[in-house]
Amino acid sequence: MGDVSDSAADEFDQDVDDEVVLLSTSATRESLTGLHPNPLHIFKLWQAFLENVNPLTKIIHAPTVQQQILEAMSDLPKISRELEALMFSIYCIALVSLQAADVEKSFGESKKSLLSKCRRGAQLAFKNASLLRTSSSMVLQAFMLYLVCHPFFHY
Repeated sequence: MGDVSDSAADEFDQDVDDEVVLLSTSATRESLTGLHPNPLHIFKLWQAFLENVNPLTKIIHAPTVQQQILEAMSDLPKISRELEALMFSIYCIALVSLQAADVEKSFGESKKSLLSKCRRGAQLAFKNASLLRTSSSMVLQAFMLYLVCHPFFHY
């Protein structure tokens, strides 16, 4: 692999590791509470999703999901695995839809950094929700949103 730079090889290795996590399953649930944005930021990401993404995708029923997110924000450790996967996918695709300068201004950190955290949260949430064994429409909706924004994770 003489023509491949070390950083490209490292990025490939990271992608492989990420996909292994995404497709693995575990009997124990890993707590993702620390990876969620704070409630104000969750609400901002939800609004960005409603304005920038939902009109184009129509994968979810927005009024139902909004109520679930509002309830979840008050007690993140107790949300269902399915809803957590959907929330992290919404965070990811909402961040992808925003300009880097707007993310920095609204969230106080770089788009790349925040997207990396949310991407990791989504991958672990899919693991917790047993993506490969689920018949949950919510998890499948979450995975569709995740797949739509996946090509943008490295930009």
